[in-house]
Amino acid sequence: MPTVVVVALLGFLATLGITLYDQRNSELYNALIHRAKHLEKQFGVPSSPGGLKRLPQGGQFRERPEKNRRIVFKAGHDLGLALIYGPLLGAWLFPISYAAARFGAVCHGYALPASVILAGIGAAGFAIRLVALDAHERERYKAAAMEDGLYEDDPANRERTMNDEKEVPESFKTYEDGKHRRYQLLFTVNGGAFAVAKLFGEKEASRILGNLTLHQLSIGMVLFTVVMIVDIFMFGEKMHKTYLPDAFGWQGKTVLTLIGLIICAGWILVAR
Repeated sequence: MPTVVVVALLGFLATLGITLYDQRNSELYNALIHRAKHLEKQFGVPSSPGGLKRLPQGGQFRERPEKNRRIVFKAGHDLGLALIYGPLLGAWLFPISYAAARFGAVCHGYALPASVILAGIGAAGFAIRLVALDAHERERYKAAAMEDGLYEDDPANRERTMNDEKEVPESFKTYEDGKHRRYQLLFTVNGGAFAVAKLFGEKEASRILGNLTLHQLSIGMVLFTVVMIVDIFMFGEKMHKTYLPDAFGWQGKTVLTLIGLIICAGWILVAR
């Protein structure tokens, strides 16, 4: 088991190193794109005839098309990289935590689900962090582009900026409704599952529930809770970055994370 931990740690560090290297390349790439747009405006590069964007002055970088392709998520380099590196980093946590737990004399029945949960939370956490880093840098360059007059030149951006104030009240209602529905689903399903778990104490539980075991129910609900917490987090982060900068701050993120940990811990105790 110590050998597995050492090898897994080396794999985690190697993957982390590649991720850091790629993140630095993304920083340089974004800076070069911003610089190229500025130069195109300074030189008065004409727009391409028949292009997707209609700008007074165009160029290869200023006329870059918006993200329109979608396969589950909207296609983009940074989201794609987050979905690659996030799960990879999280996956390395599984052998590390499982081997460490088994080395500490924790039985397989407890070590396995705990390691799966840790790996899932780690994968989601790394992916969300990478997406958040990209969103933060995008906002910085957006502000810089507005100062340089590169942002308002795009009619779509100009219209979006003019509508920002009008969209805030409706966006807040959308945020509250979406958050309420997601929390309601999370608590309703978990409450129903806890009610089902009580049936295992009845004599005829096997006849009522078929071949379902309490251990299987607990693992399923832990996975469901993790998925819902990630969904709520991504929804809040999107609303925070797009419409409501004051919503879903560190307090909301902390409360959401604690709720998820408490529910998952409860199901792990039920499985015991």
